[in-house]
Amino acid sequence: MVDEEAIVLSLAVMPVPSQSATPVHNPHIERLVPSIKGETAMEHLHRYAIARDLSGGKRVLDLACGEGFGAALLSQTADRVTGVDICEETITAASAKYQRENLKFVVGSATDLPIASCSIDLVACFETIEHVADQEGILGEIKRVLKPAGLLIVSTPDKDQYNAPDLPPNPYHTKELSRDEFKQLLQRYFKNVELFGQRVAYASNVAEDSAATRSHVRYVSYRGDYYHADGEEGLTRPRYLLALCSTADLPAMNVGIFEDPVDSELVVHSAREWLAKDEAEAKLQIFVSQNGSYDEHPCSTAAFPRNRWRRVRVDLPHGLGDGSAPLRFDPGNEIGVIQIARIQVRMATNQLIWRARGVAELAQLVVGGTAVVAPDERVFRILNYGVDPQVLLPRIDVASGLPLKLEIWLRLDIGPETVAEYFAALQSRQRTAFAKREAQLRETERQRAALENNLRSLEEQRLSLEVALDEHQAELAAHRSELERLEREVWENRVRRADFAARLKEREKWITELQESLVWKAAKPLWKAERHLSRRKAATPEPAADEIVFALDGPGVWNARRNSVELTGWCFTRGGPQIVGVRAKIGRKSYFARYGLQRADVAKMAMTDPATLYSGFSLRIPVTPETSVIRLEAITHDGPWRLVLEHSLAAPAPPRHRSTSAPAIEPPPTERLDRPIHANGSQPVLYPNVSADEVLPLLGPHIQQHLARANVTKPIITVITPTFNTAPRWFVEAGASLLNQSFTDWEWCLVDDGSQDMQTKRILESLAQAHPNIHVKLSSSKGISAAANEALEMTRGEFVCFLDHDDLLAPEALQAMYDVLSQGFDVVYSDEDKLDDNRRLLTEPFFKPDWSPEYFRGAMYVGHLLCLRRDLACRVRFDTNFDGVQDFEFMLRVGETGARIGHVPRILYHWRKTPGSIAETSAAKPQAAVLQEKAVNAHLQRVNLPAEARAGSAPHRLRIVPKPRSSSPKISITVPTRDSPDLLARCLKSLFETTAYPNYEVILVDNDTGDAQALELMRHYPVTRIYLPNPFNFSRANNLAARRADGEYLVFLNNDTEIISREWLDHLLYYAEQRDVGAVGALLLHDDGSVQHAGVILGMRGTADHSMRGFRAKSDGYAGSLSCAREVSAVTAACMAVRKSTFFEVGELNEHFFTIYQDLDFCLRLRERGLRIIWTPQAVLLHHESLSRQSYYDVVDRYLLLDQWEEVIQRGDPYYNRNLNVERGDYSLAPER
Repeated sequence: MVDEEAIVLSLAVMPVPSQSATPVHNPHIERLVPSIKGETAMEHLHRYAIARDLSGGKRVLDLACGEGFGAALLSQTADRVTGVDICEETITAASAKYQRENLKFVVGSATDLPIASCSIDLVACFETIEHVADQEGILGEIKRVLKPAGLLIVSTPDKDQYNAPDLPPNPYHTKELSRDEFKQLLQRYFKNVELFGQRVAYASNVAEDSAATRSHVRYVSYRGDYYHADGEEGLTRPRYLLALCSTADLPAMNVGIFEDPVDSELVVHSAREWLAKDEAEAKLQIFVSQNGSYDEHPCSTAAFPRNRWRRVRVDLPHGLGDGSAPLRFDPGNEIGVIQIARIQVRMATNQLIWRARGVAELAQLVVGGTAVVAPDERVFRILNYGVDPQVLLPRIDVASGLPLKLEIWLRLDIGPETVAEYFAALQSRQRTAFAKREAQLRETERQRAALENNLRSLEEQRLSLEVALDEHQAELAAHRSELERLEREVWENRVRRADFAARLKEREKWITELQESLVWKAAKPLWKAERHLSRRKAATPEPAADEIVFALDGPGVWNARRNSVELTGWCFTRGGPQIVGVRAKIGRKSYFARYGLQRADVAKMAMTDPATLYSGFSLRIPVTPETSVIRLEAITHDGPWRLVLEHSLAAPAPPRHRSTSAPAIEPPPTERLDRPIHANGSQPVLYPNVSADEVLPLLGPHIQQHLARANVTKPIITVITPTFNTAPRWFVEAGASLLNQSFTDWEWCLVDDGSQDMQTKRILESLAQAHPNIHVKLSSSKGISAAANEALEMTRGEFVCFLDHDDLLAPEALQAMYDVLSQGFDVVYSDEDKLDDNRRLLTEPFFKPDWSPEYFRGAMYVGHLLCLRRDLACRVRFDTNFDGVQDFEFMLRVGETGARIGHVPRILYHWRKTPGSIAETSAAKPQAAVLQEKAVNAHLQRVNLPAEARAGSAPHRLRIVPKPRSSSPKISITVPTRDSPDLLARCLKSLFETTAYPNYEVILVDNDTGDAQALELMRHYPVTRIYLPNPFNFSRANNLAARRADGEYLVFLNNDTEIISREWLDHLLYYAEQRDVGAVGALLLHDDGSVQHAGVILGMRGTADHSMRGFRAKSDGYAGSLSCAREVSAVTAACMAVRKSTFFEVGELNEHFFTIYQDLDFCLRLRERGLRIIWTPQAVLLHHESLSRQSYYDVVDRYLLLDQWEEVIQRGDPYYNRNLNVERGDYSLAPER
């Protein structure tokens, strides 16, 4: 017999087609619609009735509103109701059906609500959270949209009451909650939470006849029959949990009965009919094989109720028969739907020998007879269309005749209507799938057509490129011929020069011998006296026909205490042979100037003499405190060196403008003369006061000179400049720096970003008319990124460079960039300095490393000048969300493309320092730091690196911090040691007590330790000890440990180190796990806290050494070199991490190196394979450096290193700019050569 009460309580959810809780249009969503009657409808309507009583005058959100009937009920009392549901089709239907002024429906997700924060008084969320895995996300969104005193009413099934233990769970539910889990979840978000229970029962209700509540009245649930009755306070076994939640005090809530307007006699009558039907139980028949066939008489049978899930247990006393055919069972003999959740076969001793559960495993079953398998992703379903359904188990490997037990979890829903219902749902799903497939086919067809169009376009481009290639090849052949001619000419000149140098050397040798002779020493006083008298006679010489006219622009101060003096100015001859060179002499040493620099300012004031246009010169000469006199000399085509100026460093500065006879021209105004400050490129022309009307007249001569030299129809480089309210003098200075480029085949694209200053637009229009390769576009104010993108669309050149509207280029900038790009690079950047706009001086040179992607993530070091291939720039483009750091974010994405990135170690760009700019102070734009961090975090996600960027200690510096791990690969830490108990104790104590990483082993390589205290330490700590006999060899010690290591990664560690950062291993491992990283090093400090190791620089002291020794550990270093992780040429093995497989692939440490350089040799071999070496300041250790190295081995190791790597070392360190002092390794400027 089946419990009658269970039958009554289940009436509302009997599986008949008219009451399906799943609408036909989407069978994969559990949803209530008004056509549903009975228990499900009462449950939902009761909840909404309670919520409606709480909604009076409030702004209400109905979350997962579904078809919309509940939101419509709430709108009867609420001020305004918003229904949100993820299904767009449902929202469309609800909006059409329920139209009220205070009611609206919107599409949205429960974890990303389209509702403003703090705007809702009451949220109703019924039967929703069990459908979503991210339940915390739902409550977080609810808390966000609720006002501070807002109210949440929420319901969910009680996991402990909703499903029977042996039955499969509701396939629509993702995560059900028990009573305690539900309450704990809510209490994490709300201060006050009150729980209520709900279930539907066919029952009698007794209640007070008064609305007032009396304390002596209790609510009791009774259950019983004619023979007994039991009572329990409160609602027994509630199927659903209902909660009222708020941060404020909770209001009173109405609880009670929701009455379904159905005749109770009909309910009871229907229940009895259903009970009678159910009592006619279905029959499960079991068949086993005999001689390869089945006897038509079952070996076992079992009865089970229809229309519900049941676990059926059947004993098989004879097991599987003779085993000639698989076990078979027939589940009933009536038309209907059979569902199977699990089948298992056990021995009589209860030992499990075979089991299948879930759709995938149950697919092993063979279905036949009058039954077929119905496609269903959620449950194994069989349709029986006759009276003989048959199901065969797979063959089970068990001895025949052994008694067994069979258990089957199944359900049989009888009647043709159940089959019809399934086929209707299946048809709906197939229609949906077919429609989706049709849409996919249409999209595929559209893509195919687009690809065909692209293919035709590419074919046209290919033909065009072939024509262009033929033209280029012809040009290349001509250039090769010209190059061969020039090479012959250069060689001939070299021979002539060598011959001249040899003759000059012989002459100087003769002069030296003469000066050291006794005759000269006797005659020298007489010669000096005669020379003095001749000079007095020539005090007022006659002007020469080819007099030299010159002017000095610098130095402003002649000071021998400086390391060098820079001489700049101009000179030319007035009549006669023209000057071809300038030199300075200190004693017998000559320094040749760069002569022939363009001086438009001089030419403008001496228009009758064409020699003045290229009369500029510049040179830097080293001086010492002993330097007394500097001679400046010039030479013409066919004449000797002639004295221009002789100046004593102890005397006042010489006049700034002078002629060898009389002044040839009026000296130009000092504010129009360039004033060089250092030798990092030529000094640009500066104009302190320029009006808009003066821009074109000042640039006119430069434009004409450029047009005479340039190919205006075929620019190779496009220079892009966004403008906004640009000062007229900035136009002149930037334009002059571009027009005076030694590389002439360029175009200038200027895009104005909505300047309010009309003179800016007037200047731009006049520039566009003055030069055919200057292109202008006036745009609305969209930001600098949008302006740069518009400029990219205007470009014609093969390469693109970026010039800010207030900055300047060095004269050789474009030529230098083009030379590197022509070598196959895709991107090139240069060094830069700053132009102090107040003092009008070039200052703060910044000499950068070669491309260092890790360093770039922490510091925006690339900056200016940046040049790259046009197609690459157009593909990447600028992101308007990052205005302020747009060039940095752009370069991050350029680096992600795998482009080949080069570097020109010369200052080619002058970045203007203006008030309020980052060039003046890094703290000028704090919002840039926020965008920088956001850009790097987005970049890390794109390249799948498990880390996040966080603000560093200095402005615009970022720390890259690894994210928490789900797994921790084992690390083997190897420590070579001998005696030295103090060092070893400090090392091991700090290692085991400080290290936060959980999975590591320590291997001590003992080189004949005899000290008792040291031996006790080895026994005290959980280490593996390996014996290494004398003599000591650092390489062999670590190789031996690596071969014994169990870890996936190795960390080589000196015994004189001390761990001081808990996450040191986490940071080393983060980089070592990256496949393109060969080795990782740490920040090592001296005992006083100063830097001992921050990476290794090639070339220091003839081989290599540590950089930034003695720097303060908390300092920024050189432009973030001590704050940010970065690529280096090598790291010390005093603390070095490496992947074990990589270590052995490269060939271990070279054991020919006894004490030093084995780590440098190992890193150079890694770099030779294209692997990066990373140094990180986030892993910090003290290094109590040992002084016990044997000098003999040091010398041998040095010779061995140079024998193998001298050529690489002489090429210099790519991560240490050649303009910096490689001997000191402290990023100071290199001495002049």
